[in-house]
Amino acid sequence: MWVGLDAGGDVRVGGVHSGTVRNILLPHGPGAKVTVVMDLDKSTHEIIKQDSVATIETEGLLGDQYLAISFGSAGKAEVRDGDIIASHPPLEMADLLQKTSGILDSGQQAIQKPLKRRRI
Repeated sequence: MWVGLDAGGDVRVGGVHSGTVRNILLPHGPGAKVTVVMDLDKSTHEIIKQDSVATIETEGLLGDQYLAISFGSAGKAEVRDGDIIASHPPLEMADLLQKTSGILDSGQQAIQKPLKRRRI
C-alpha cells in the first residue's frame, strides 16, 4: 500500500531529487497492485535499471513522504518509458510502534519474574 504518497510528490534517486510523482492509479481489483507513474530527470536513465526498487521513505520521523528508487546493478538493462520496477511496502510507523510496544512488554514481564536460584 502506498500510504501518504501523493501526486506531485518528490522522487529521489540516491537521495537526490530526480523527479516527481505524476499520478497514482488504483488497482483494478483486490490483490492487484497500485501503479505509481512518475516523471524522472534524464540524468536517471543510466542509473535506474530493471533491478532497481522503489520504496516510500519519510523525511525524518514525521516528515513528508517521498518515493526513493535504488540504483540498479551494472550490466542490467536500463528502465525505459512505461517499464515497471519492483517495490517494497513502506514501513508504517504505527506498525513499528506496536511491535516495539510488544517487545517492551515481554521484556518487562521477563524482568518482573522472580529469579530462581540454584546451588551448584
